[in-house]
Amino acid sequence: MTQLEAARKGQITPEMKRVAEKEKVSPEFIRDEIVAGRLIIPANINHLKFRLDPTGDRCRVSCKLNANIGNSATTSNLDQELEKLHMAVHYGSDTVMDLSTGGDLDAIRDAIVQASTVPVGTVPIYGALEKVNRPEELSWPIMRDEIEKTGQAGRRLFHDSRGRPQSAYPTDPEPHHRDCVARWLAHGAMVHCAQ
Repeated sequence: MTQLEAARKGQITPEMKRVAEKEKVSPEFIRDEIVAGRLIIPANINHLKFRLDPTGDRCRVSCKLNANIGNSATTSNLDQELEKLHMAVHYGSDTVMDLSTGGDLDAIRDAIVQASTVPVGTVPIYGALEKVNRPEELSWPIMRDEIEKTGQAGRRLFHDSRGRPQSAYPTDPEPHHRDCVARWLAHGAMVHCAQ
């Protein structure tokens, strides 16, 4: 059962109680905000098996801080990513986005989820692009499978990484991926996604 389903039934889950404790409000307030669509608790059940400490996000709760980390095929490794995660959480990050683009993406992402006490998000299209030779070959089934894998692995959030012109990101360390997404979109990704 999701947090929304429980809230709609009038139930207060342990995750709602924990968020209420952290926000210094009543569990009923948290439940009611979920029902009203003004609050979410990104607590993937597959991440709760590990170390996740649920947090509330959106309107009427404290502002949340996100930290971006990520492995590059040329500049970092798993130990460095776990150190980045530790530092981000230590200094107050409420969520972490793993923007890894190189190496064994699944192993990196799984290790980060297992070590993280905060919700973890990823960019599924990066994994999907590894399964094709050219961005134009990316299909909705491949993308859908990658998004489903994201949830099953305990990652609660994901970024859609819409393609933008490379010039919009003059210091972007991964312009190739933005170019790939743009090429996929130009090739007709919206047609695939609408089916």
